[in-house]
Amino acid sequence: MEEPFKIEVMGQKFTLKGNYDKDYVSRVEKHINDTIQEVQKQTSSISTHNLLVLVALNLVDMYLKKEEEVSQLIELIEGTSEQLINLIDCNV
Repeated sequence: MEEPFKIEVMGQKFTLKGNYDKDYVSRVEKHINDTIQEVQKQTSSISTHNLLVLVALNLVDMYLKKEEEVSQLIELIEGTSEQLINLIDCNV
């Protein structure tokens, strides 16, 4: 059942609906607000629009880096699995 969640980002309140855990939604809210604060510290006076564009770029950059890490881990696991299968086949 979809449950409404209230969050606040940059002083604006939003109601989200979805099948999410309350703790997960809180983590998402905190991560967005932390990223906004981090970008604000690194820039001088900036419009809200430009701030949010920089935040979006920052979040996409983090996402793509994590996606690449996951891809590399999958390749490592697949390679290791193949090596183990070959070792087992040779010893059987």
